[in-house]
Amino acid sequence: MKKRIILPITAVVIFLTTTSYKSDFFEIAKQIEIFTTLFKEINMNYVDETNPADLMDTAITAMLADLDPYTVYWNEQEVEQARIQNSGEYTGIGASVQTKDHKITIIEPYKGYPADKAGLKAGDEIIKIGNVDLSQFENDAGELLKGSAGTSVQLTFKRQGKTKTTQLKRESVELHAVPYSKLI
Repeated sequence: MKKRIILPITAVVIFLTTTSYKSDFFEIAKQIEIFTTLFKEINMNYVDETNPADLMDTAITAMLADLDPYTVYWNEQEVEQARIQNSGEYTGIGASVQTKDHKITIIEPYKGYPADKAGLKAGDEIIKIGNVDLSQFENDAGELLKGSAGTSVQLTFKRQGKTKTTQLKRESVELHAVPYSKLI
């Protein structure tokens, strides 16, 4: 008797759950198709030049902001930056820097790394990296300091109103979260 009741109930539950799943899948597919068509039209026919990557970042960020303030999207650069911060390793000049208003300011040159060896000091303002004048550079200029280990980069910087130039050789930099010392 119980089998006669349980079997139809199970069949109804399976039918209802698969039907709602198919309905959700159809709705998602329809919305993605609408978005894709709109995205293509904007990129091909918009009156001004568009950057597809920026449009996609904006669309994803707006969609997630509508959910809650805790769900965020990180693009490739942000993922790489988080990886560097969490692992404590990167290849560059060996200094903590702050980028603001088309200027890079040295916050702290790490002891024993290229920035320290070249004599850079906290407060030095980098105004030119290689042939790139930072006052004209639109992207994240801090990325220009990073590069393969062993490659050279020329920096022009200001210190107390005087302009100086130095040549650095990038190295693999390993940062320790907390300096360790021991009392013997």
